[in-house]
Amino acid sequence: MLLLKGGFKTKCEAELYLSQMKLDLHSGEFIKDESPLFSDYFNKWYETYKKNYN
Repeated sequence: MLLLKGGFKTKCEAELYLSQMKLDLHSGEFIKDESPLFSDYFNKWYETYKKNYN
């Protein structure tokens, strides 16, 4: 999910996006506007892959 978003077609779309961003922030899924280190990205990918395919 993008950190910044604009140009919503409706107010409802914007409010849904805001709700999702708040949920992501509280669950720890919020993505900062910076590039992750490759090792961090790989470790997260590996854990996800391992869970889905084992």
